[in-house]
Amino acid sequence: MSAAHSLGLMHRAMQMGRTPPVHYTPVQRRFEEYDPQEWMLLISRVTREFGNSGRRWQWIMNNELSQGNAWVVDFYFENPHDATMFQLKY
Repeated sequence: MSAAHSLGLMHRAMQMGRTPPVHYTPVQRRFEEYDPQEWMLLISRVTREFGNSGRRWQWIMNNELSQGNAWVVDFYFENPHDATMFQLKY
């Protein structure tokens, strides 16, 4: 992901009243059709691999880009290597 794209993700999150973690690596995921079971499975897998959301990783719902039943979620990782692993696995 380019630095400009990362900056854009952080800017959008700040516009929504949420402040993304400073110096974290963002990864954006789009879900064409929201499926609560698929979402819970993803969160449980990410939690199993990276621990509970908090300091190591966080997520913010991107309400600006989410429309209808499609969700866009911005994940933020403290360690850029975690962000890369997340991108490769999920």
